Amino acid sequence: MAYRPNSTDPNQPTMAELLALENEIPELRKGDVVEGEVMGSSAEGLLISVGGYKSEGIVPYSELRSIGILDPTLQYKNGDTIEVLVLETRTNRNGHITLSHDQAVAIDAWANIEQSYAKGTAITGIVTEHNRGGIVVNVRGLQGFIPLSHVVLENGIDRETALANKHGTTISMKPIEINRKKDKVVFSERNVFLEQKNVLKNQLIDKLRIGDRCEGKVTGLSKFGAFVDIGGIDGLVHLTEISWGTVSNVREHVSVGQVVNVEIINIDPDSKRIGLSMRKLIPAPWDEVPLLYKIGQLVQGQIMKLSEFGAFAKISEGVEGLIHISELAEKHINHPKDIVSIGDTLSLRIISLDPDRRRIGLSLKQAIEEEDWPTEYFDPVD
Repeated sequence: MAYRPNSTDPNQPTMAELLALENEIPELRKGDVVEGEVMGSSAEGLLISVGGYKSEGIVPYSELRSIGILDPTLQYKNGDTIEVLVLETRTNRNGHITLSHDQAVAIDAWANIEQSYAKGTAITGIVTEHNRGGIVVNVRGLQGFIPLSHVVLENGIDRETALANKHGTTISMKPIEINRKKDKVVFSERNVFLEQKNVLKNQLIDKLRIGDRCEGKVTGLSKFGAFVDIGGIDGLVHLTEISWGTVSNVREHVSVGQVVNVEIINIDPDSKRIGLSMRKLIPAPWDEVPLLYKIGQLVQGQIMKLSEFGAFAKISEGVEGLIHISELAEKHINHPKDIVSIGDTLSLRIISLDPDRRRIGLSLKQAIEEEDWPTEYFDPVD
Protein backbone atom coordinates (compact mmCIF):
# COMPACT_ATOMS: atom_id res chain seq x y z
CA MET A 1 0.00 0.00 0.00
CA ALA A 2 1.41 3.42 -0.96
CA TYR A 3 2.27 5.68 1.92
CA ARG A 4 0.20 8.85 2.16
CA PRO A 5 1.24 11.65 4.51
CA ASN A 6 -2.38 12.00 5.59
CA SER A 7 -3.97 8.58 5.23
CA THR A 8 -7.42 9.92 6.18
CA ASP A 9 -7.56 11.95 2.95
CA PRO A 10 -7.77 9.70 -0.11
CA ASN A 11 -7.04 12.73 -2.37
CA GLN A 12 -3.73 13.41 -0.67
CA PRO A 13 -0.83 12.60 -3.07
CA THR A 14 1.46 9.77 -2.13
CA MET A 15 5.09 10.34 -1.20
CA ALA A 16 6.13 8.90 -4.53
CA GLU A 17 3.84 11.32 -6.32
CA LEU A 18 5.28 14.24 -4.35
CA LEU A 19 8.83 13.21 -5.24
CA ALA A 20 7.86 12.83 -8.88
CA LEU A 21 6.21 16.23 -8.85
CA GLU A 22 9.33 17.81 -7.36
CA ASN A 23 11.45 16.23 -10.04
CA GLU A 24 9.19 17.76 -12.69
CA ILE A 25 9.86 21.35 -11.53
CA PRO A 26 11.99 22.90 -14.31
CA GLU A 27 15.35 24.41 -13.56
CA LEU A 28 16.01 28.10 -14.22
CA ARG A 29 18.96 29.05 -16.37
CA LYS A 30 20.70 32.32 -17.09
CA GLY A 31 18.99 34.19 -19.88
CA ASP A 32 15.57 32.61 -19.33
CA VAL A 33 12.69 35.04 -19.67
CA VAL A 34 9.84 34.18 -17.34
CA GLU A 35 6.86 35.75 -15.64
CA GLY A 36 7.01 36.41 -11.92
CA GLU A 37 4.69 37.67 -9.24
CA VAL A 38 5.55 40.72 -7.15
CA MET A 39 5.76 39.71 -3.49
CA GLY A 40 7.00 42.98 -2.02
CA SER A 41 9.99 45.30 -2.02
CA SER A 42 13.19 45.95 -0.13
CA ALA A 43 15.95 48.53 -0.12
CA GLU A 44 17.59 46.67 -3.03
CA GLY A 45 14.61 46.12 -5.32
CA LEU A 46 11.36 44.26 -5.99
CA LEU A 47 10.94 40.76 -4.54
CA ILE A 48 9.64 38.30 -7.10
CA SER A 49 8.22 34.80 -6.90
CA VAL A 50 8.92 32.90 -10.09
CA GLY A 51 5.90 30.63 -10.39
CA GLY A 52 6.47 27.09 -11.61
CA TYR A 53 10.13 27.20 -10.63
CA LYS A 54 9.80 27.36 -6.85
CA SER A 55 12.31 30.21 -6.89
CA GLU A 56 12.36 33.63 -5.32
CA GLY A 57 14.34 36.44 -6.85
CA ILE A 58 15.02 40.14 -6.65
CA VAL A 59 14.92 42.75 -9.41
CA PRO A 60 17.37 45.52 -8.43
CA TYR A 61 16.06 49.02 -8.94
CA SER A 62 18.85 49.52 -11.47
CA GLU A 63 17.12 46.88 -13.61
CA LEU A 64 13.77 48.69 -13.53
CA ARG A 65 14.70 51.79 -15.52
CA SER A 66 12.45 50.84 -18.40
CA ILE A 67 9.39 51.91 -16.42
CA GLY A 68 10.62 55.49 -16.68
CA ILE A 69 10.65 57.99 -13.86
CA LEU A 70 7.90 56.22 -11.95
CA ASP A 71 8.60 54.80 -8.50
CA PRO A 72 8.68 50.99 -9.02
CA THR A 73 6.90 50.43 -5.70
CA LEU A 74 4.07 52.61 -6.96
CA GLN A 75 4.04 51.05 -10.41
CA TYR A 76 3.90 47.45 -9.17
CA LYS A 77 1.74 46.21 -6.29
CA ASN A 78 1.88 42.86 -4.52
CA GLY A 79 0.35 40.20 -6.73
CA ASP A 80 1.12 42.03 -9.99
CA THR A 81 2.72 40.05 -12.79
CA ILE A 82 6.07 41.19 -14.17
CA GLU A 83 8.27 39.86 -16.96
CA VAL A 84 11.88 39.20 -15.91
CA LEU A 85 15.11 37.77 -17.29
CA VAL A 86 17.34 35.57 -15.12
CA LEU A 87 20.70 37.27 -14.58
CA GLU A 88 22.15 34.96 -11.94
CA THR A 89 20.90 31.60 -10.65
CA ARG A 90 23.21 31.56 -7.65
CA THR A 91 21.35 32.97 -4.69
CA ASN A 92 22.52 35.97 -2.69
CA ARG A 93 22.79 36.11 1.07
CA ASN A 94 19.01 36.36 1.33
CA GLY A 95 18.44 33.30 -0.85
CA HIS A 96 17.30 35.29 -3.90
CA ILE A 97 18.32 34.82 -7.49
CA THR A 98 19.02 38.01 -9.48
CA LEU A 99 16.53 39.10 -12.12
CA SER A 100 16.17 41.96 -14.61
CA HIS A 101 13.00 43.51 -15.89
CA ASP A 102 14.87 45.88 -18.21
CA GLN A 103 16.68 43.13 -20.09
CA ALA A 104 13.50 41.09 -20.42
CA VAL A 105 11.60 43.92 -22.06
CA ALA A 106 14.72 44.90 -24.07
CA ILE A 107 14.31 41.68 -26.04
CA ASP A 108 10.87 42.86 -27.12
CA ALA A 109 12.23 46.38 -27.56
CA TRP A 110 14.86 45.18 -30.02
CA ALA A 111 12.21 43.31 -31.96
CA ASN A 112 10.08 46.46 -32.13
CA ILE A 113 13.05 48.61 -33.09
CA GLU A 114 14.10 46.26 -35.88
CA GLN A 115 10.55 46.18 -37.18
CA SER A 116 10.35 49.99 -36.99
CA TYR A 117 13.64 50.28 -38.88
CA ALA A 118 12.52 47.86 -41.58
CA LYS A 119 9.12 49.50 -42.10
CA GLY A 120 10.16 53.11 -41.48
CA THR A 121 7.61 53.57 -38.71
CA ALA A 122 7.91 55.61 -35.51
CA ILE A 123 8.57 54.29 -32.02
CA THR A 124 8.38 56.00 -28.62
CA GLY A 125 11.00 56.42 -25.93
CA ILE A 126 11.65 58.36 -22.74
CA VAL A 127 14.38 61.00 -22.55
CA THR A 128 16.67 60.20 -19.62
CA GLU A 129 19.61 62.59 -20.04
CA HIS A 130 21.52 64.79 -22.45
CA ASN A 131 25.09 65.70 -23.31
CA ARG A 132 26.90 67.97 -25.75
CA GLY A 133 26.25 65.54 -28.60
CA GLY A 134 22.52 64.94 -28.13
CA ILE A 135 20.04 63.13 -25.87
CA VAL A 136 19.82 59.62 -24.41
CA VAL A 137 16.49 57.79 -24.65
CA ASN A 138 15.12 54.67 -23.00
CA VAL A 139 13.04 52.34 -25.13
CA ARG A 140 11.61 49.82 -22.68
CA GLY A 141 14.96 49.24 -21.02
CA LEU A 142 17.05 49.64 -24.15
CA GLN A 143 19.25 52.73 -24.30
CA GLY A 144 19.43 54.68 -27.53
CA PHE A 145 20.88 58.00 -28.67
CA ILE A 146 19.58 60.94 -30.69
CA PRO A 147 22.28 63.23 -32.18
CA LEU A 148 21.74 66.93 -31.59
CA SER A 149 21.06 67.50 -35.29
CA HIS A 150 18.09 65.11 -35.03
CA VAL A 151 16.63 66.55 -31.81
CA VAL A 152 13.59 68.85 -31.93
CA LEU A 153 14.23 71.76 -29.57
CA GLU A 154 11.86 74.37 -28.23
CA ASN A 155 12.24 77.78 -29.89
CA GLY A 156 12.91 80.99 -28.04
CA ILE A 157 15.15 79.57 -25.27
CA ASP A 158 18.82 78.64 -25.05
CA ARG A 159 19.86 75.16 -26.16
CA GLU A 160 20.93 73.90 -22.73
CA THR A 161 17.56 74.80 -21.19
CA ALA A 162 15.69 73.30 -24.14
CA LEU A 163 17.61 70.02 -23.75
CA ALA A 164 17.04 69.91 -19.99
CA ASN A 165 13.31 70.49 -20.51
CA LYS A 166 13.10 67.25 -22.49
CA HIS A 167 14.14 65.09 -19.53
CA GLY A 168 11.38 62.64 -18.58
CA THR A 169 9.30 63.37 -21.68
CA THR A 170 8.05 60.70 -24.07
CA ILE A 171 8.95 61.41 -27.69
CA SER A 172 8.29 59.82 -31.06
CA MET A 173 11.33 58.92 -33.16
CA LYS A 174 12.61 56.65 -35.90
CA PRO A 175 15.68 54.41 -35.82
CA ILE A 176 18.22 55.54 -38.41
CA GLU A 177 21.10 53.24 -37.40
CA ILE A 178 20.95 49.91 -35.54
CA ASN A 179 23.57 47.35 -34.53
CA ARG A 180 22.22 44.67 -32.24
CA LYS A 181 25.59 42.99 -31.79
CA LYS A 182 27.03 46.22 -30.39
CA ASP A 183 23.78 47.02 -28.60
CA LYS A 184 23.68 50.33 -30.45
CA VAL A 185 20.71 52.21 -31.85
CA VAL A 186 20.56 55.79 -33.14
CA PHE A 187 17.23 57.58 -33.52
CA SER A 188 15.90 60.71 -35.20
CA GLU A 189 13.19 62.76 -33.58
CA ARG A 190 13.44 65.41 -36.27
CA ASN A 191 12.48 63.01 -39.09
CA VAL A 192 9.22 62.14 -37.35
CA PHE A 193 8.56 65.81 -36.56
CA LEU A 194 9.06 66.85 -40.19
CA GLU A 195 6.84 64.03 -41.48
CA GLN A 196 4.07 64.97 -39.08
CA LYS A 197 4.50 68.61 -39.99
CA ASN A 198 4.24 67.82 -43.71
CA VAL A 199 1.00 65.90 -43.16
CA LEU A 200 -0.41 68.79 -41.18
CA LYS A 201 0.93 71.24 -43.75
CA ASN A 202 -0.91 69.47 -46.57
CA GLN A 203 -4.13 69.51 -44.59
CA LEU A 204 -3.78 73.20 -43.75
CA ILE A 205 -2.77 74.31 -47.24
CA ASP A 206 -6.02 72.86 -48.60
CA LYS A 207 -7.95 75.07 -46.18
CA LEU A 208 -5.97 78.30 -46.52
CA ARG A 209 -6.93 81.07 -48.92
CA ILE A 210 -5.03 84.15 -50.10
CA GLY A 211 -6.32 87.10 -48.13
CA ASP A 212 -6.98 85.09 -44.96
CA ARG A 213 -5.83 86.84 -41.80
CA CYS A 214 -4.69 85.00 -38.72
CA GLU A 215 -2.54 85.12 -35.61
CA GLY A 216 0.84 83.40 -35.59
CA LYS A 217 3.98 82.95 -33.55
CA VAL A 218 7.47 83.85 -34.77
CA THR A 219 9.55 80.65 -34.84
CA GLY A 220 12.71 81.81 -36.57
CA LEU A 221 14.54 84.78 -38.05
CA SER A 222 16.85 85.12 -41.03
CA LYS A 223 18.41 87.98 -42.93
CA PHE A 224 15.57 87.87 -45.47
CA GLY A 225 12.58 87.65 -43.15
CA ALA A 226 10.73 85.99 -40.27
CA PHE A 227 9.17 82.52 -40.11
CA VAL A 228 5.76 82.45 -38.47
CA ASP A 229 3.79 79.39 -37.31
CA ILE A 230 0.12 79.86 -38.22
CA GLY A 231 -1.26 76.71 -36.64
CA GLY A 232 1.19 73.94 -37.44
CA ILE A 233 2.63 75.32 -40.65
CA ASP A 234 5.35 77.93 -41.07
CA GLY A 235 5.00 80.81 -43.46
CA LEU A 236 7.57 83.46 -44.39
CA VAL A 237 7.14 87.16 -43.80
CA HIS A 238 9.71 88.60 -46.20
CA LEU A 239 11.51 91.64 -44.85
CA THR A 240 9.67 93.78 -47.42
CA GLU A 241 6.37 92.65 -45.88
CA ILE A 242 7.26 93.34 -42.24
CA SER A 243 6.76 97.09 -42.40
CA TRP A 244 5.87 99.79 -44.90
CA GLY A 245 9.23 101.33 -44.11
CA THR A 246 12.64 100.03 -45.11
CA VAL A 247 13.68 97.01 -43.02
CA SER A 248 17.42 96.38 -42.93
CA ASN A 249 17.54 94.27 -39.76
CA VAL A 250 14.65 91.86 -39.11
CA ARG A 251 15.58 91.56 -35.43
CA GLU A 252 14.83 95.23 -34.88
CA HIS A 253 11.17 94.60 -35.71
CA VAL A 254 10.28 91.08 -34.46
CA SER A 255 11.68 88.45 -32.11
CA VAL A 256 11.36 84.67 -31.75
CA GLY A 257 8.31 83.78 -29.69
CA GLN A 258 6.49 87.01 -30.51
CA VAL A 259 2.81 86.72 -31.44
CA VAL A 260 1.97 88.65 -34.62
CA ASN A 261 -1.00 89.15 -36.93
CA VAL A 262 -0.44 88.27 -40.58
CA GLU A 263 -2.24 88.09 -43.91
CA ILE A 264 -1.69 85.27 -46.39
CA ILE A 265 -0.44 86.76 -49.66
CA ASN A 266 0.88 83.70 -51.48
CA ILE A 267 0.34 79.90 -51.42
CA ASP A 268 2.46 77.45 -53.42
CA PRO A 269 0.90 73.96 -53.08
CA ASP A 270 3.82 72.26 -54.85
CA SER A 271 6.63 73.61 -52.69
CA LYS A 272 4.36 73.91 -49.61
CA ARG A 273 5.50 77.51 -49.19
CA ILE A 274 3.30 80.22 -47.77
CA GLY A 275 3.96 83.94 -48.09
CA LEU A 276 2.75 86.18 -45.28
CA SER A 277 2.52 89.90 -44.71
CA MET A 278 2.47 91.93 -41.51
CA ARG A 279 2.35 95.34 -43.13
CA LYS A 280 -0.95 94.68 -44.89
CA LEU A 281 -2.68 94.74 -41.52
CA ILE A 282 -1.59 98.30 -40.82
CA PRO A 283 -2.57 101.43 -42.80
CA ALA A 284 -0.38 102.06 -45.82
CA PRO A 285 1.59 105.30 -45.33
CA TRP A 286 1.04 106.34 -48.94
CA ASP A 287 -2.74 106.36 -48.40
CA GLU A 288 -2.31 109.39 -46.16
CA VAL A 289 0.23 111.23 -48.32
CA PRO A 290 -2.38 113.43 -50.10
CA LEU A 291 -3.67 114.55 -46.68
CA LEU A 292 -0.27 115.22 -45.14
CA TYR A 293 1.81 116.74 -47.93
CA LYS A 294 1.52 119.32 -50.70
CA ILE A 295 3.75 120.79 -53.34
CA GLY A 296 5.98 123.53 -51.96
CA GLN A 297 5.90 122.16 -48.42
CA LEU A 298 9.12 121.99 -46.41
CA VAL A 299 9.80 118.63 -44.77
CA GLN A 300 12.57 116.91 -42.86
CA GLY A 301 14.11 113.96 -44.68
CA GLN A 302 16.80 111.40 -43.91
CA ILE A 303 19.05 110.20 -46.71
CA MET A 304 18.53 106.44 -47.06
CA LYS A 305 20.16 105.53 -50.38
CA LEU A 306 22.33 107.04 -53.08
CA SER A 307 22.31 106.33 -56.81
CA GLU A 308 23.93 107.90 -59.86
CA PHE A 309 20.81 109.97 -60.61
CA GLY A 310 19.98 111.17 -57.11
CA ALA A 311 19.40 110.49 -53.43
CA PHE A 312 16.40 108.87 -51.74
CA ALA A 313 15.17 110.50 -48.54
CA LYS A 314 12.66 109.20 -46.01
CA ILE A 315 10.20 111.89 -44.94
CA SER A 316 8.02 109.58 -42.80
CA GLU A 317 7.81 105.87 -42.01
CA GLY A 318 7.24 104.06 -45.30
CA VAL A 319 7.36 107.20 -47.45
CA GLU A 320 10.49 108.07 -49.42
CA GLY A 321 11.06 110.68 -52.06
CA LEU A 322 13.75 111.30 -54.67
CA ILE A 323 16.13 114.24 -54.69
CA HIS A 324 17.21 114.28 -58.31
CA ILE A 325 20.91 115.01 -58.79
CA SER A 326 19.93 118.30 -60.44
CA GLU A 327 18.10 119.33 -57.25
CA LEU A 328 20.99 118.74 -54.86
CA ALA A 329 23.01 121.87 -55.67
CA GLU A 330 23.11 124.87 -57.99
CA LYS A 331 26.42 123.76 -59.38
CA HIS A 332 27.03 120.66 -61.47
CA ILE A 333 28.04 117.57 -59.49
CA ASN A 334 29.23 114.16 -60.67
CA HIS A 335 27.58 112.09 -57.94
CA PRO A 336 25.15 112.73 -55.04
CA LYS A 337 27.85 111.63 -52.56
CA ASP A 338 29.63 114.91 -53.35
CA ILE A 339 26.82 116.74 -51.49
CA VAL A 340 25.06 114.30 -49.11
CA SER A 341 25.74 111.08 -47.23
CA ILE A 342 23.53 108.21 -46.06
CA GLY A 343 22.08 109.11 -42.66
CA ASP A 344 22.06 112.89 -43.21
CA THR A 345 18.88 114.63 -42.02
CA LEU A 346 18.03 117.65 -44.19
CA SER A 347 15.34 120.25 -44.80
CA LEU A 348 13.79 119.51 -48.19
CA ARG A 349 11.08 121.01 -50.34
CA ILE A 350 8.42 118.95 -52.07
CA ILE A 351 8.50 119.85 -55.78
CA SER A 352 6.32 117.05 -57.17
CA LEU A 353 3.67 114.77 -55.75
CA ASP A 354 2.12 111.68 -57.35
CA PRO A 355 0.49 109.46 -54.69
CA ASP A 356 -0.97 107.05 -57.26
CA ARG A 357 2.50 106.20 -58.56
CA ARG A 358 3.96 106.57 -55.05
CA ARG A 359 6.42 109.21 -56.12
CA ILE A 360 7.52 112.39 -54.39
CA GLY A 361 10.05 114.77 -55.89
CA LEU A 362 12.24 116.62 -53.40
CA SER A 363 14.74 119.42 -53.69
CA LEU A 364 17.61 120.41 -51.44
CA LYS A 365 18.73 123.45 -53.37
CA GLN A 366 15.23 124.95 -53.38
CA ALA A 367 14.53 124.26 -49.74
CA ILE A 368 15.54 127.77 -48.70
CA GLU A 369 13.73 129.58 -51.48
CA GLU A 370 10.50 131.41 -50.70
CA GLU A 371 8.24 131.66 -53.71
CA ASP A 372 4.95 130.49 -55.02
CA TRP A 373 4.94 126.89 -56.12
CA PRO A 374 2.86 125.30 -58.87
CA THR A 375 0.19 122.85 -57.80
CA GLU A 376 0.26 120.57 -60.82
CA TYR A 377 2.08 117.24 -60.57
CA PHE A 378 5.38 116.84 -62.32
CA ASP A 379 8.19 114.36 -61.94
CA PRO A 380 11.82 115.41 -62.53
CA VAL A 381 12.72 111.81 -63.36
CA ASP A 382 10.28 111.75 -66.25
